Amino acid sequence: MESTLQTAKARRTYRFMKKIQIITIFAFLSATSHALIWEKTITSYPDGAKKQVEVYHHEIKLNEILFSPKGDTILFKDYFWCTLPFGKWKKYSKNNIVSDSGSFIIGEKESYFIDKKIKGKYCEYYHNGKIKIKTYFKNRFITDEWKSFYENGNVELIGLPENANSFINWVGYDTLGTMLFANKVVDKYEYHWTYDNNGNPKYERIYKDGRRIIYRCYYDNLRIEEEILSPVDTLWMFTYYHSNGIINHLKTEINEHEQGKSISYYENGGIKSTGSMNGFQFAGLWTWYYDNGKIQKQIDFDSLGGLNGRYVEYYRNGKIKTDAHFSQKMLDKDFKEYDEEGKITRLIKCPAQSRLYNFSIGRSGPDKIQLIIKKSEK
Repeated sequence: MESTLQTAKARRTYRFMKKIQIITIFAFLSATSHALIWEKTITSYPDGAKKQVEVYHHEIKLNEILFSPKGDTILFKDYFWCTLPFGKWKKYSKNNIVSDSGSFIIGEKESYFIDKKIKGKYCEYYHNGKIKIKTYFKNRFITDEWKSFYENGNVELIGLPENANSFINWVGYDTLGTMLFANKVVDKYEYHWTYDNNGNPKYERIYKDGRRIIYRCYYDNLRIEEEILSPVDTLWMFTYYHSNGIINHLKTEINEHEQGKSISYYENGGIKSTGSMNGFQFAGLWTWYYDNGKIQKQIDFDSLGGLNGRYVEYYRNGKIKTDAHFSQKMLDKDFKEYDEEGKITRLIKCPAQSRLYNFSIGRSGPDKIQLIIKKSEK
């Protein structure tokens, strides 16, 4: 259920980010003409009522008007030479409610080339008359905050321009007004926050020059659950936390392969396991601990994760549970298992019986390790 909600939220966030790509509106040309204004009916309804009308100033189209069957204005556009819009334009829905509008200035003319520009207030409306989008332009650039709204009137998205059509801050909300995400740009750094349904931070991402350098995920109690630091492209340092704020696991990845020291902790801060990794394989000496601090097991691995050296397991009381020694995955010492009283419960003699068994390590995580013993098929 949680993953489904996260997927829905990710889709919602994606739709918001698409809306951040603001549509630029067209512009226009100046000229003069003093001739007869006349009207031309383009299409009509079956009863003869006008449906589409064009208004001309001499031979230049000035306006285009669409009417509903009842005679209500559906769309009104101002035009100038070459059918480029200028002045004001409005789009109407039922009962002559404005559903879209904008204000334009005639574009500057330079060597008969048109520099299209838009100026002043820009609004879009829902069918119920409520504002959908609101902002202001000057010389085709947005000069004030960009706001979009849900049909219930609540703010959906707010953007603040830095210069031209570049935005430095974005904030998105759900239909009830709860903040979903926020983006901020400071110098070369970009900050991105995603929020849960309660308005609390859930994810945080920090970018520098377009590359993610910090990632954080939060618990519901606002403590950090996961943190990833990337000082350079190929290096990623992972820190996982328990919900009480104590570190859970530390690891490092180089070129997307886990490398170097790996340590995990209990919620009380005690070490749970420690060792080294080589491309997601155990390497060298690994030690696991009980939550009381006593050693649970110690295993020596080669660089490819194979058994190579000691293999010792202990009971919680400190007594030996399993004692063995390997060389290149092969048993080279008697294998012994003990009960908690210290009595041998299993013995595999070396070398007489060692070749009758295959030994390997099963793992489902850094702290879930078990020795697998199978009889050889030979």
